[in-house]
Amino acid sequence: SKFQIYNKDQTLQLNTDNLVIKLALIKNPQLIYSSRTHSQLQQISQVLKKLDIKHVTFASRQQYCINEQCRQFATQNNLNLNQCCQNFQRLGKCIYNNQLNIQASLEDVKSVKPMDIE
Repeated sequence: SKFQIYNKDQTLQLNTDNLVIKLALIKNPQLIYSSRTHSQLQQISQVLKKLDIKHVTFASRQQYCINEQCRQFATQNNLNLNQCCQNFQRLGKCIYNNQLNIQASLEDVKSVKPMDIE
């Protein structure tokens, strides 16, 4: 796995396969790293900890889905949780996703300035 970040001609490059690391002087870099396996995520997490770099790891719906109805439906019907979750969202059956959409809509309304009518 390789990834690079470019920031004003400065590069941070990490090669996690053989743990070759090049660091540049980048102020507050943001790094997005994706992987198919959790072992790769654990490996890069360990490297970043050694370098004292703050990081957050996100996982798939398999680990973080909080919709118990979706989880039960997927288990009872022998379905993939990712597909089930996407279907719940598409059909408007995920109450957690619906609440996010409502909050986003409210933020849009709040950002609109009143028009001056004369």
